[in-house]
Amino acid sequence: MTRRALYVAAHLHNQDLFAVALEQIGWHLSPCVQLDHALARMKEEQYDALIVHGPLPGGVDDQELFDRIHRATGVKMILLGFEELRDNRFQRVVPAPITAADLVHSVASICPPQSQKLVTSLLRSQGFAPFTQEAVAFLLSKSRAIQLETGDRLFNEGDEGNTMYFILAGSIALQLGKLDLPPLTVGALFGEMSMLQGIPRSATASASRTTVLLEVPAAVVEQGDSDFRSILFELIARTLMRRLQRSNTIFSNLQDAEIVEVSEALAEAAKDENRGLGSGDIRA
Repeated sequence: MTRRALYVAAHLHNQDLFAVALEQIGWHLSPCVQLDHALARMKEEQYDALIVHGPLPGGVDDQELFDRIHRATGVKMILLGFEELRDNRFQRVVPAPITAADLVHSVASICPPQSQKLVTSLLRSQGFAPFTQEAVAFLLSKSRAIQLETGDRLFNEGDEGNTMYFILAGSIALQLGKLDLPPLTVGALFGEMSMLQGIPRSATASASRTTVLLEVPAAVVEQGDSDFRSILFELIARTLMRRLQRSNTIFSNLQDAEIVEVSEALAEAAKDENRGLGSGDIRA
């Protein structure tokens, strides 16, 4: 089940990043540049949340106005960049500067996933596909979203690891020693082996571009019920299988590269040998 949010901002610089990050927690983001146009759309279409990113033209920052909007529409609101407003039971206020991680955290806190008996996939990405709505609700309640900018280091090889991560937006570069591993993208899970086994990080991880992660502490696994744990371990098993297949491909490619290098070296040596014989050298 996908929820819908109407995103109002005078400048839509961050819309794409916000949309990708929210999509991973089951939300579709519809942009709008004027608040009055957004309210008109809400009369015709059903939305689960209104996200207003200030400042808006005309100095729209009046609490009474947002109270009236809530009474008229009944939707929850996330107000970004409004310094003078405060949280209440139907709105979350996030002061500037705003990150996609702040938005994900606010949406998850004010509009938690609905728990239903029917097992269904709340999150549409491959990384979250095995989760039920109940499992997602528990995961989000115990985790936090963090945001990295391009080049930011998340952890180093050899660091202690007591958390794992899902990528909500962006990508993560991994380096094992001097070897660059294939980057991880949206929906990927990583860092789980250090967390579960209590061993140091096996690689260095950094952001390839602006990246939003869901950081899951070890306590989530310890506190989860048997259903949640079985889903999580199934997901980890799938991740390990894909990782093993990728490692085999990398190893095969390295072997092929070494064979090519050796062949080229032998061919070059043969050329040198022939050139030497042609110049009158006597060889035994």
